[in-house]
Amino acid sequence: MTDLITIILLSEIGAFLPIFVWIIINHFGGYPLAIWRLRGIARFGMIIFGPDKRPTSRYLKQEIVVNEDPAGPMFDYGGKKWAYGGVVTTEKGKFETIGKDDGSQAITSIGDPLFYYNHDDINPIKWRDFNAPGKVDGKLIMEAWKNDAIERMHNVGRKPPIPWFLILAVGIIVMAMVAVNIYYAHDTLCAIKPRVC
Repeated sequence: MTDLITIILLSEIGAFLPIFVWIIINHFGGYPLAIWRLRGIARFGMIIFGPDKRPTSRYLKQEIVVNEDPAGPMFDYGGKKWAYGGVVTTEKGKFETIGKDDGSQAITSIGDPLFYYNHDDINPIKWRDFNAPGKVDGKLIMEAWKNDAIERMHNVGRKPPIPWFLILAVGIIVMAMVAVNIYYAHDTLCAIKPRVC
């Protein structure tokens, strides 16, 4: 009997083991990110917005980033070169990567640098600079706050809901007025022709 219980217990543990491994891998970001995280391999993430504005994300090993003089750190992905950690500029006839040492455009994602790219630009999106002082007028923000164009656009093609409560209330009032009218019409008829009543 003990052998049967042991066999059943071991078979249940053996059946649960792949499920447990699958849960651990998904908890750490799926394959291959989970393996890289558990082994301590340096990595970074990139999210690319395609022509249809649909994002695709990818995690890559840090070892593919190479410093290409004079452009700075770059990496290959999908048959294309991408700038790592800054903006590649061509001012004064030479390439320069701004912020190449500090990863100025990186967002921290689970402890890893994460960069956002448009599909047609090798440079990361400058998300830290979008709200630089002096670039947005306060009046413009206030006008946008007061504008209800988005709400109106959201309601295009929608039929307004039927006001059932209002229809019911008007119906009750009309029925009360008809009842009062019938009552007084009967009294008036009796006053004019008493023989009918």
